[in-house]
Amino acid sequence: ETPLDLEAVGPRIRPICLPSASNPSQYENVDAIVTGWGHTKSEARPRDSVNNLPIPNIYSSVCLHKHHKTVKHSLFYSVKRSPEKNDSGGPIVKDVGSHFILIGVVSWGYGCAHPSYPGVYARVTDAIDWITITSSSIRIRAHLNA
Repeated sequence: ETPLDLEAVGPRIRPICLPSASNPSQYENVDAIVTGWGHTKSEARPRDSVNNLPIPNIYSSVCLHKHHKTVKHSLFYSVKRSPEKNDSGGPIVKDVGSHFILIGVVSWGYGCAHPSYPGVYARVTDAIDWITITSSSIRIRAHLNA
């Protein structure tokens, strides 16, 4: 009944644009940014500040070769860099100049940003119908200060 006030949640919490479900492959082989508070080394403590990790994402065949697992269309993968420990659930976004688009959610990877294994992300376009239906029942009040 009461709108969710994003400013009350945290000063850096803001709405994000969602991708179109009409062309799910439009975000393959593009540079993106993972954001999180995960560890920067396997034995390190979580960060006190947010970390941005620029990553290229890749096609499923490379992930199949590296992980030796069945590759699902609902996932996509990054090569050379993967998210840090405890970044699961964090956003992976595409900077399109005037705004960001949420293209994925951190799912899993081996070790802590292991360079030999692709990071694995849930593809937002595969869940866009569920997100739209679920979020349409939530009223959000956002104050965007320029």
